[in-house]
Amino acid sequence: MLFGVAYGMDWLRRDYPRLFEGENLRERLWLHELCCALRALIWWQPTRPSEDHPPVFTLRRLVKEPSTWRP
Repeated sequence: MLFGVAYGMDWLRRDYPRLFEGENLRERLWLHELCCALRALIWWQPTRPSEDHPPVFTLRRLVKEPSTWRP
């Protein structure tokens, strides 16, 4: 996600608490964010090799470490 996984999570947690009762939530959200970042890169490809292109930057960050969001 270009906004990051935490975007809207507080609202979702408040209104839908049962969504946050499952196991391995952080890892599942990290996988979801990774998929969204890859989709963003496919939709918005850089015109030249670039480390600072937003989808490239996000994807590289997510591959290096899971999301910093904590349930």
